[in-house]
Amino acid sequence: MTIADLKAKLAERGVRADAYSFSASPSTSRYVLSKETYGWIVYSTLGDMPTRERMFPDESAACEFMLSLIEGDPTVMSGSSAG
Repeated sequence: MTIADLKAKLAERGVRADAYSFSASPSTSRYVLSKETYGWIVYSTLGDMPTRERMFPDESAACEFMLSLIEGDPTVMSGSSAG
């Protein structure tokens, strides 16, 4: 899976666009996937603090992991009042 594939799946599932980011720059997004010099990193945030950080050697594994995190979080769905 590529980032483009992941974006399409998230849109199909009705995930709010502000719930995720594909850049490590400061963000209010809850989930972040970023390409770094040493590989791919995925983390969720709690306030300003990254949590559950995980590194992957390839884009596909990182995208699959991020999708699994997001699918397990009903607060990121469009129309959700939680969050």
